[in-house]
Amino acid sequence: MLIDFKALAQSPLQGVVLCCTSIPPERRNKLAEIARQMGACHNYDLTGDVTHLLVGSIDSQKYKYVAKQRPDVKVVLPEWIDAVRESWMQGGGTDVAALEAEYRAPALFGLRICVTGFEDLTERQRLQQCVNENGAEYHGDLTKQVTHLIVASPTGKKYTYARQWAVNTVAVEWLLDSIERGMVLEESFYDPLMDPADRGRNSWNREALAHASRSKKRPLGDGGGLGRRDAGSRRKLRRTASAKLESQSYALWEGIAGASATTVMPEGQLRDTTQEFSLRNGQSPNNASTRTKKVPIRTSSPELLHSDGATGNPVPKRHGIFQGRLVFVTNFDDRKNSLVSGHLSANGAEVILSTEELEGFTGDDLQRGYLILPHNKPFGDAQIPKAAEPMQIVTEWWVESCLARKMLLGPSEGLFLQPFPHARVSAGFEGVTICSTSFTDLDLLHVTRAVNLMGATYDEWFKESHHILISNTPRPSAEKVSFAQENGIPIVRKEWLLDSIAKGVKQPFDDYALFPLSRNPIERGDSAVISEQTRDDSLLSNENHR
Repeated sequence: MLIDFKALAQSPLQGVVLCCTSIPPERRNKLAEIARQMGACHNYDLTGDVTHLLVGSIDSQKYKYVAKQRPDVKVVLPEWIDAVRESWMQGGGTDVAALEAEYRAPALFGLRICVTGFEDLTERQRLQQCVNENGAEYHGDLTKQVTHLIVASPTGKKYTYARQWAVNTVAVEWLLDSIERGMVLEESFYDPLMDPADRGRNSWNREALAHASRSKKRPLGDGGGLGRRDAGSRRKLRRTASAKLESQSYALWEGIAGASATTVMPEGQLRDTTQEFSLRNGQSPNNASTRTKKVPIRTSSPELLHSDGATGNPVPKRHGIFQGRLVFVTNFDDRKNSLVSGHLSANGAEVILSTEELEGFTGDDLQRGYLILPHNKPFGDAQIPKAAEPMQIVTEWWVESCLARKMLLGPSEGLFLQPFPHARVSAGFEGVTICSTSFTDLDLLHVTRAVNLMGATYDEWFKESHHILISNTPRPSAEKVSFAQENGIPIVRKEWLLDSIAKGVKQPFDDYALFPLSRNPIERGDSAVISEQTRDDSLLSNENHR
């Protein structure tokens, strides 16, 4: 069964639908734009397809409705978006589910709680522990700043003053149920004057919670895609994959297998089915039937059926982005070899894992094939067998880009698809801080990684302490141009970075500058950023300006 993750390589929040509450408009707009860059949708209204509620405070109708009726909605702090973005930009294993848990809004988020009437010291300590462990502050004394007074009985001075000061007075069941629900429940259902048997009745939809739990456990559907209703299953799959893959690149190592497996190439290809069968079934090529002659990969009709190599029974021909292409994966460790090979095979590639296998193919097949090296291994350090020299040399970033764009790209048809020619840290990049503009999606991610690999520091926020702004457009925003010129920051074309990487030395700006500098560049130690008005108009986390 194939899962269509729809270019999850550049969209770690694909399938996420956000809604915000009690967050200032400026902050909300910035969060929404950052989330959209990572594949999420943002709704101003709490619609039925919302999957995540970002909360700045619990005092809102949206929060209360979710607490009572929508256990399927994840309630998280705004910092969750920033954390996912930071992990994504670093290119590490972005475990969205783990970050959800880390930035989940505590059950008693933002509350200040006092208790009264509980004479047993052990019970009071237990209540205090529950309060502190679930995101609230425990107050021994009742003040007007206290938000909730938990009472053992509706009597006493604290209870009387709490009523006068309009402090929420609730029975202890409110605390226990709110912790169980994971959100603050409506206080009116827990009035201490109510009969204990009636407290909490209809305070939240437990049937909806059970339904949401069952939905998370149901298997993936056969439709081959993950819609919003399947978001729970998708996150569970991602969480499992992330635990296994640890620090690998999220874009390639998690979830994009089959991202474009349904893409049909214009022409069918005749495959060496014995080799394909042995790789599909985990057999060593040496254990499969031995080829006695070189087998060209010939063009044929799309409807061609081929043998499965074991029984001779015809099976429908597979199609994919890499259909009919030899791909030799080398210089990775065993785990990465297995992972990248799986992605390639799922999308039609004829995967080669050893030098001996190369001898079974013609020179034409090899010239049309690809040799994949790790992106962080300089070309000069790679061990490339002589038999593979005719092949086109790319990195796993090429695989990411092909799957994300659902097309077979040449090595020069995208940014950084080929190995860096020199060592990771190039001369002149140490201590340099770089920002970019007008790069989007996977290109933005690859620029970020490339800058860091070269020994410089990438920063998504444009500050006057920065040294360079790389533009992917000849006409960057007027605000950025003005800010850069005021602070002596050169704005250069992307070719400056490409040529610097190719030559292993930071290139002069003269031949790449889009605009003349108004004054000499300066280096500052402070971290002053663009003025508030400029950030409102052209926030650097806004993908429209990357």
